[in-house]
Amino acid sequence: MLLVGALFLGLSFAAAHNAQHPRCDGHQMSSGDTCLSSRSGAQSRDQRAASAASDVNWMRPLGLILIVGGLVAAGGGMAAATSRR
Repeated sequence: MLLVGALFLGLSFAAAHNAQHPRCDGHQMSSGDTCLSSRSGAQSRDQRAASAASDVNWMRPLGLILIVGGLVAAGGGMAAATSRR
């Protein structure tokens, strides 16, 4: 759980960077550019930035929750192991 949370947190930072500097096929987009994708169709630079910003809004809190949950679970497991002695 801790590792998955760290992964989501890392991905949220990448998405935040993409929100500020949208990319299409690995290339940074300029204003007026349109990105054509088979998955999402045609999107303007502003639409790609908004989509990345939206991803940050759910990834970062989920990552933090999973990290805290993983730490609590690990701490609970250690406490149980030491109380058996």
